[in-house]
Amino acid sequence: MSNKRRIAVVGTNRQAETMVELFRQAPQYHLIEGLSAASSDGIDIVIETENVDLADKRMSLQRIEQLACSETVIVSSILGVSATEAASWLRDGSRLTGFEVFGDVNKTGLIELAAPLQMDSSHMELVDGLFASLSKETVGSG
Repeated sequence: MSNKRRIAVVGTNRQAETMVELFRQAPQYHLIEGLSAASSDGIDIVIETENVDLADKRMSLQRIEQLACSETVIVSSILGVSATEAASWLRDGSRLTGFEVFGDVNKTGLIELAAPLQMDSSHMELVDGLFASLSKETVGSG
């Protein structure tokens, strides 16, 4: 039995591609590319990267919430919307943490985290640890 955290990356954009590359190279994680009903069982963290269209982002987050188990933490790129607004689209907004990265996540050393008002504070620690294990410094609210 593996002790690796199971991570899914959702999105069809450059940010998703670079996140996939990053997690592929991290031996402490088991990467699930995309998310489906078949792959969603036991996923610890889903990273959602939609930033072009708010309606698509909302649908993506709601689909993730529908597919993933209730303990799965959702980490959403929040370049076009606040973390609180994105969390409000979910039945359980406490499981969402926002993040921002400018440029290529593989090349940057800094990731900004954003806590929605309704977030469970233990999720911020989990997400901070996730990025720290990839040698990324985090800044932001928590």
